[in-house]
Amino acid sequence: MSPTQVASPKDSSWKRMSPSLQCGSGQLKFRAVGSGASQFAVEQGNAPPMPLSQVPSTCGYSMQRNSHALEMSVPYDGCNMVQELPPSMPYYHLYPMTPPYPQYPATPATTVKPDPPPTPAPHSPFHPHVHLPIPMLPPFPPPRYHT
Repeated sequence: MSPTQVASPKDSSWKRMSPSLQCGSGQLKFRAVGSGASQFAVEQGNAPPMPLSQVPSTCGYSMQRNSHALEMSVPYDGCNMVQELPPSMPYYHLYPMTPPYPQYPATPATTVKPDPPPTPAPHSPFHPHVHLPIPMLPPFPPPRYHT
């Protein structure tokens, strides 16, 4: 967003949560604090977004949260993980849920599907081929890679 643009309420609430994303070798870690930080959902393609509280334990998500903070780790082979360009960086689509669900315009996106792993992944996705492009709202700092 340029300095002359006015932030929408959606952008302002996102900024107030001070979101952070760290990409490690086998998982990503997401953190948000403030009002609304516990109200995130997982995109599931054509199905309605799934609140984090309803994500099956077989997906491998690890979450710690209360009414004002969320900290979660998600393995790259967990449910509903989508790999997009650049191919070396998986992205996880989440967005805050506020009643009623926010309405975002559908925008086309190109999804690059990696070759299947040579051995079965420990988590079987509950919705294969799930991806509905919802833009990550700015400002996300560049991910920090941990080795």
